[in-house]
Amino acid sequence: RRASLVEIGGYNEKYTYSQDYDLWLRLSEIGEIRNLEEYLYKLRSWPGTISFAKAETQNQYAELALQEALHRRNGDKPAAEASNIEYCGQQSNSIPKFSVIMANYNNAKYIAEAIESVLNQTFKDWELIIIEDCSTDNSLAIINRYLNDKRIRLIRHEQNRGYITALKSGVANVQSEYFGILDSDDCLTKDAVETMYSHHVDFPDAGLIYSQFMCCHEDLTPRQIGYGAKIPAGKSNLDAHLVSAFRTFKLTDYLKTSGYDEDILYAEDRDISYRMEEITQLKFVDKCLYLYRELPSSQSHDTTKTFIGRLTREKARINALIRRTLAKEQTNTLVSVIMPAYNAAEYITEAIESVLTQSYRNFELVIVNDGSTDNTKDIIAGFKDERIKYSYQENSGLATTHNVGIKKSKGAFLIKLDCDDIMTPDFIARHLAEFEKRPETDLVYCDDHLIDEDGRPIRIIERPEYTNRKLLIRDLFRCGFPVVPFRTCIRRSVFDKIGFFDEQLAMAEDYDMMRRFVKKGLKIHHLRAALYLRRMTTDSLSRNFTARKAKSHFEVVERFADTFAPDELFPDVAWEKIAPERRQLHAKCLAAVTCLTIGRAYVKSNAPIYAKTAFEQACSKLRDCLKMDPGNQQFQQLLQECEFVRAKYAEPVRQVVC
Repeated sequence: RRASLVEIGGYNEKYTYSQDYDLWLRLSEIGEIRNLEEYLYKLRSWPGTISFAKAETQNQYAELALQEALHRRNGDKPAAEASNIEYCGQQSNSIPKFSVIMANYNNAKYIAEAIESVLNQTFKDWELIIIEDCSTDNSLAIINRYLNDKRIRLIRHEQNRGYITALKSGVANVQSEYFGILDSDDCLTKDAVETMYSHHVDFPDAGLIYSQFMCCHEDLTPRQIGYGAKIPAGKSNLDAHLVSAFRTFKLTDYLKTSGYDEDILYAEDRDISYRMEEITQLKFVDKCLYLYRELPSSQSHDTTKTFIGRLTREKARINALIRRTLAKEQTNTLVSVIMPAYNAAEYITEAIESVLTQSYRNFELVIVNDGSTDNTKDIIAGFKDERIKYSYQENSGLATTHNVGIKKSKGAFLIKLDCDDIMTPDFIARHLAEFEKRPETDLVYCDDHLIDEDGRPIRIIERPEYTNRKLLIRDLFRCGFPVVPFRTCIRRSVFDKIGFFDEQLAMAEDYDMMRRFVKKGLKIHHLRAALYLRRMTTDSLSRNFTARKAKSHFEVVERFADTFAPDELFPDVAWEKIAPERRQLHAKCLAAVTCLTIGRAYVKSNAPIYAKTAFEQACSKLRDCLKMDPGNQQFQQLLQECEFVRAKYAEPVRQVVC
């Protein structure tokens, strides 16, 4: 609707790529969008016909759009959505090249001089965002005198929220690619913005560029040069704090951090410099561009502020050390993605690209070609990436292929990705994050997003969450398939504890692995996000039913019945009320009913071979029940029902086998 486009201001011209993604995000904030979920689930670009470099650039702009949307929705919201912020001043229609943020509280004596120092810049294409934090002096009256200049915008807090919150309000409203911080009692030299803008353009990899500053008396007469300097090679800003004003940022890099921390009182400048250093390069401009006014009321003259500042500086440092230690551990963690491939030419390109575009970079992709007869090998060879480990074998089946991949892999965590499926770009990173939060976990599983043959979304499959082991055993047996998939992200140590896939099974090898996993008492955790895109194809392996596969599948079902006790398979039954001598009979009957139910489910799924095998197992168990209790009419009726439905599917099965 034209009215909606006008309301949000149309396309944002600062987006070289992903303009449509940014537009959809902003539209979603003012009204309902049909099929929004289907559109947004593909956050990142898949490099297919475009280069990886271009894809990554598109992805960065998409990430920026998402971060800005989250920023708007999670606190720093625009005027129409935030009751405690008022926007004043004339809005400029053009997008400035540089933004200056000025937070003010009761600095009426000096703020005019600060504003004038921006107005006097040699570089004119700027915006000045003033955040008035509910001053009790006449600051507002002074600021109002400058609002006729369209480059100056005023944001008023209706209650005092503090300096750091004011800065965050300013950043949330930045329109430029670059911004700098100017306190309302300090000043800039005339060439400050011009110098910093040119450095940001010339050094695109530097997300934080800072200059030298001059310590001044209250009247701004120079006193001494500040402490700013280049960080020595091999050192970090933690070793010696050298990042000084004029601090300027690339917005895209700033948004990769969590931003200013409101808990780091009087040390927010150090904290943000630590955070920026963790995600981008820092660059020093050895030129005095900032005039720092030393006042009697400054932190250095206030013992309480000095004490709090020391504590929060140490807190910022400790937080940085913790972040960097965790990041180093994660960076050193090799993840192995194992991809079995058999005649996968149609879809394997998408599967491989979904791995290569992961935000987490320390991985290997182990592809095992299980005797493909199409051009799968040639497609894989077209990817020139040293992280791809390729091997070929004569056709041996899935279980053997999985085992070969596991044995060839070296990662501490293993992920199984089918060759026709896709993982979202944050799949590895988000699974590793869950392991970091829960180090006792052995397997993390996520939800599935079903897609059709062309990659279009069908629906999301939300996996159940289990905190009770018996309920997991119950559902694994009752459903007849792995309700928790044995494929998402698994510690390598799991295979040391439960062994490898059973190569004698033609099917349900992952189902059997879950049986052994649970039997060993290993721990699972559910990641509530649809990060695995599972493709539903007409000839997919999961729909290729044969008698041999059906036999393997129900052999695993039988293994469940033999592995776990009746109270584990059927925890809902009040076993204490059943006579001990009849519990075995009762469990056998329940197992028969379970097989009957599974068979009916396969009838609905148009899998007659599987249905017949399930009914045969149900009949066998009911015959055992009648041997134990020959006169039981209920058993006889169930057996008749099972034999009837089994016979119904016997003839189609013979035709398929022939």
